[in-house]
Amino acid sequence: MTRTAAGTRKRRSPRGLLSGLFGFALLAALSSVCSQAQSPTTPTFRTLEFFVDLGSVEAELAAYQFEFVESAQSAVVVGIEAGRDFPETPYYDPKALRGSRVIVAAYTLAAESTRGKCHVATLHLMETSADPKYQVDLIVAANAEGTPTTATISWTEGQ
Repeated sequence: MTRTAAGTRKRRSPRGLLSGLFGFALLAALSSVCSQAQSPTTPTFRTLEFFVDLGSVEAELAAYQFEFVESAQSAVVVGIEAGRDFPETPYYDPKALRGSRVIVAAYTLAAESTRGKCHVATLHLMETSADPKYQVDLIVAANAEGTPTTATISWTEGQ
């Protein structure tokens, strides 16, 4: 309803109301399309393969634990699987996948432990920008007796 010059109320026609609603809906749709066009790039998926290197073929690896951090808040871990040399899925906190930090660990009781450079885990990531910043720290590597051993950790992009 609107007021006329004499101060009386005049009813709007349904046609005017419908055209106003149509205009509002059109404006909302256009702003949605524009905001989608300005959104970040389409997410990409990447796999990273992690290797623990004991530095010697004689040294054996029966357990490991490492911390993976994405410090730029531009990637999310969406899955973790076993490496070729540790066939069981590593342990991790599934709630940690929602954040930018996850601790991954595994052990084996097999009679023959792996030796040398071992593929221990594969992480699947969803990246939302072109410049993620990854950091990985080996917390511990141990032999079958549970004795910590000197080792390094590295990663490569998987297939």
